[in-house]
Amino acid sequence: MNSYKKIIISFLIFFVVSFSFLFYIIDFRKDLLLYNLDRVSLYVNKKFLYNNHIDFDILLIGDSKLKSMFNPILIKDKKIYNFALSDSFPINGYYFLKLYLEKHPNFKNKEIILSFGIEHFSFFKPSSFERLLEINYFDFDFNFYFKEYSFIKYNFPSYFKHSIFYFFDPLNWIINIFPMFYTPRDIISFNINYIEQNLGHRFVMNPFLNNKKLNHEAFLKKFKVLKINDYYLNKLIKLAKNNNIKIKFVFGPLNDTSEKFIRKNVLDDYYFYIKSFEKKYDNFSICNNIEFLPFYFFDDFNHIGKKGLKYVTYDIYNKCLKD
Repeated sequence: MNSYKKIIISFLIFFVVSFSFLFYIIDFRKDLLLYNLDRVSLYVNKKFLYNNHIDFDILLIGDSKLKSMFNPILIKDKKIYNFALSDSFPINGYYFLKLYLEKHPNFKNKEIILSFGIEHFSFFKPSSFERLLEINYFDFDFNFYFKEYSFIKYNFPSYFKHSIFYFFDPLNWIINIFPMFYTPRDIISFNINYIEQNLGHRFVMNPFLNNKKLNHEAFLKKFKVLKINDYYLNKLIKLAKNNNIKIKFVFGPLNDTSEKFIRKNVLDDYYFYIKSFEKKYDNFSICNNIEFLPFYFFDDFNHIGKKGLKYVTYDIYNKCLKD
């Protein structure tokens, strides 16, 4: 009987330790691992951010949708860089622009293409804070962040559920955990070279994701905005205004697989929330509408792939950037 107890206790200890390790990797440090494409994107972004000899006319700031749907190399008549990054929120955009202006003081009287999807207003990830540290920006509003938005209060239940799912998903071990211990250098080099040559653009190249799966937005009953996201979006627009920078907001296209499932009130409230900033700031405007595109334009349920890249890039250029 004692041997059975030892086996059970050993298993429980192993489970707790393993789960804690996965929880830490997935929810806190995943974006700092070099094998991860987000981490590689951040590495390349920093090279252009800290290079004072390269200036751009237009910056793209936003989340992974923007990262995947606009390739600056396709636009020949303007100098553009795509600084968007997966899991970015307005807080990332604000501190990034602040640092960029410090490193590139000539970036004034120019333009920013800004884009954050619905989910990047409705929730917030503490890992966004780590990304601020990763770009070496320490002038951070600690009091506001920790007083109003503690991890336990706002994120623990959803993150716990998220990590449980990942723990029991065998594909996660294959595509996320195992590469942490071994990733061929040529894979890292290929992605670094691609992102550099394409001025920040990258695809979501995950063969296990399904472009016929429903979007996150399809499961929302209403659109809500967390105070931290609204607070930093306002700060971002004000910072741009103070430097005579125009902001053009782009709504990322949605996968038509979800068209019948996304509630109209969610899309309407999202649109009118963004629209309200046009009245508040004369340097802010919307330059496209929310639209659904064919599922085969996407690499997964959320991100534009090779078949849709040229269409979306040129569509944004024609509606937002063309003189």
